Formats: sequence, structure tokens, C-alpha cells
Amino acid sequence: MPRYYFDVSDGAAPEADEFGKDCNSDVDAGNEAIKALTGLARDHLYQGDPHQISVIVRREGGERVLVAQFAIAAA
Repeated sequence: MPRYYFDVSDGAAPEADEFGKDCNSDVDAGNEAIKALTGLARDHLYQGDPHQISVIVRREGGERVLVAQFAIAAA
């Protein structure tokens, strides 16, 4: 089973995932990224400042598979 890494960026340089997670496919890794992004969105929802957060999914060899992002601004 391939290992994928989920690096997180909040507008600065991405924080590298050093552990990764085994996933069956690129699609499964993308779903894991979306789950992580949902949790991050909840954590930042009421901070008041505009935020953009990304989860960069890469394979063990370093190849990028997907970049999932959200942007939020409180009214």
C-alpha cells in the first residue's frame, strides 16, 4: 500500500508531514486531505482574520498528487 504525506500551509512555507499515512489510491489520499481540511476549517472559523489553508498531498517519492485549499473570511 503506498504511503502519502499531507503537508499543511497557512500561507507560509508548508509544514512537512514526516510520518505520512498508507492509502489505497490517490483518490483515498485526496479524501483524507479533505477530511483534514474540514477539521482545520473548523479550528479557524471564528478567528476573525481572513485565512487560507492548504493541504498538499504527495507520494512517498515527493510527487504532488493534490492540493486542497480553503479560504475563509468572517463578515
